[in-house]
Amino acid sequence: MPPKDDAEPVLSPKTIATLSPGHRLLLRLQSRTHYLQQTSLMDDTFEAATRSYIFHELEQLRSLQMPNGTKRSLYGEDGIIDASERAERYLLWPYGVVSPGAMRQWSTHAIAFIGKRHFDDPFLLENLIDKK
Repeated sequence: MPPKDDAEPVLSPKTIATLSPGHRLLLRLQSRTHYLQQTSLMDDTFEAATRSYIFHELEQLRSLQMPNGTKRSLYGEDGIIDASERAERYLLWPYGVVSPGAMRQWSTHAIAFIGKRHFDDPFLLENLIDKK
């Protein structure tokens, strides 16, 4: 189904099954890159149903307590997570963006390549995908 605003439809090589009661969506991610490799349904077992994430405010997570009592940020002074560089940085470095593809702190995302702006829309997928 095309998007409601006549924008280009999202390319999705695989349809994700509709969840039914008693099932959960299982996502398989590739190590190191976190690319989505596979989606499948799994039974909603007691073990899966009792696991949950603990959410913390972003401000609390920006500076974490270290074992020696000091605090350290996950991000470097440039707003980039040190170990998150990706191979495309070698291809895209002439375009003027430091470490393209690396994970960045909110509000430090690269939005321009050689002067052409590509704005960061956090709700892009939600607006393009039809929710039933």
